[in-house]
Amino acid sequence: MIKRLAISIIFALQIFFVVYARFADEKFFCWAPYDQISQYKINVFINGGKLSKAEIYNRYRKNPNGFENRNIDNLKFLLIAVEKSTICNEDLRVELIYSTNKRNEEFWILESPDYEWICVK
Repeated sequence: MIKRLAISIIFALQIFFVVYARFADEKFFCWAPYDQISQYKINVFINGGKLSKAEIYNRYRKNPNGFENRNIDNLKFLLIAVEKSTICNEDLRVELIYSTNKRNEEFWILESPDYEWICVK
């Protein structure tokens, strides 16, 4: 009886997360195929200076030009998480230029003071 209940709960959770993944921006814990491929470019400006490709890679552990085979919001969440853990007295501007499934380019910008609410002080 307990074994059947456990199997039923696991199966119900899998169905829930598959349906949830179709409507959620983040898909970290959802068992569902990734149906989006985004080509992206990251530009970072700190205190008026532009970071090099190597500096961007060292900061985010992500290539500054590349492909994201998951939802682009996963990359946005990564950029926010890194900035949340850094010193917040920087004049910061992070530009994410991306195209999902070869559609028109879109822009996402994270800059101070907009990101001040996420800083750990």
